[in-house]
Amino acid sequence: MDFLKTGYFKYYIPLKAYATYENFETKLDFIGLNYYSHPLLKMQISYSEPLYSSCYEGQEMSDYQFRLYPEGLYRAIEEISALEVPIYITENGIPDNNDTKRSLFINRYLYSLSKAIEDGFDVRGYFYWTLIDNFEWNEGFSVKFGLYDVDLDTQKRTLKPGASAYKNIIDKWKNIK
Repeated sequence: MDFLKTGYFKYYIPLKAYATYENFETKLDFIGLNYYSHPLLKMQISYSEPLYSSCYEGQEMSDYQFRLYPEGLYRAIEEISALEVPIYITENGIPDNNDTKRSLFINRYLYSLSKAIEDGFDVRGYFYWTLIDNFEWNEGFSVKFGLYDVDLDTQKRTLKPGASAYKNIIDKWKNIK
């Protein structure tokens, strides 16, 4: 993030040297934030076990081993606000093949977002990832992020029950305005 504030970036190229970029124009009109989770790694003794993300007792995990951590969205907004430009949440969603946690995810994450806005952070937009189930590069069509289910044979789209939480929040917001 320092690069975005200062225009100065330095990184190490293994077995070579440091590369430095200076005096880049850093004027931003806005910043996009993709936020899903905050990793918590479980310690392992044996290398024969794969390293995987974990969660504290009582916390929920998504199908893709993302820990539900809505407080992290608030913290990410707080940190990125140092850039002093409008913030758009460009990706935020949950892989939930059985649609059992989507409603919980949406309610908790949008509550954190509303607290950030209430606390004065300049968040101008929110985009749930994603409208329809899509192709994920590592997982193909097996991971279901979408608010709508897509039948790959017929292309029929059906609103998932868990997505109704998002619809209800939007409906309430429209009535407030």
